[in-house]
Amino acid sequence: MRRPIIGHHRVRTSRGPRPLVPVLAAALVLSGCVGGPTHVEAVTVANPTAYRARVELRGEDSPGWFGLGAVEPASQRRVGQVLDVGERWTFRFTHPEHSEQLTLQRGELESADWHVHVPESFEQRLRELGVEEPTWP
Repeated sequence: MRRPIIGHHRVRTSRGPRPLVPVLAAALVLSGCVGGPTHVEAVTVANPTAYRARVELRGEDSPGWFGLGAVEPASQRRVGQVLDVGERWTFRFTHPEHSEQLTLQRGELESADWHVHVPESFEQRLRELGVEEPTWP
């Protein structure tokens, strides 16, 4: 059967429902049911040390580390909408000379109102390595 031609464009004749339409409709329905990853409203990282620390996070089943940013010495940083990594939260604190990890259970973080502190051992190790404290003008 030939398709009718109007001007220079062919007009497609209907051959019934296309199989792709039901598939797309099902995908839209399922995406509403499954949802995306969940997030925690905020995590606050306190850095009582004299050194700047870059902070990263991963969960037990995480494929890699999620950056939370850097926390300056003697300050804190609130990071909003942090990916919920499950029951076990491992934080990595990094300085160019040293890196250290701290693992907390979700319940511990909830009890601490989602606050985590850079460990004192992070600062102690940097001092042992002879890393000078930053001086501010």
